[in-house]
Amino acid sequence: MKLGRDPIITREDGPRSEVADTWEARIRCHACELSYIAVEMDRDPTADGMAICSACAAESPEMLRAVRKEATMAGEGHLL
Repeated sequence: MKLGRDPIITREDGPRSEVADTWEARIRCHACELSYIAVEMDRDPTADGMAICSACAAESPEMLRAVRKEATMAGEGHLL
């Protein structure tokens, strides 16, 4: 995920790891309620881990803060 000039944060868990084919499987975004291929999806820690599309995630500074906090506290994720 990349928001503005912020670094990319890679995350291990998410919709991509839950499907057999990330380029074919469709998952519904909790924010806009549209479905996208799994490769475009992440988990939103501000919404109990519900799936969120990259477009909605990019418009959510709250999500970025929560992802950073989650990665720092759990020792997970990597800043690129």
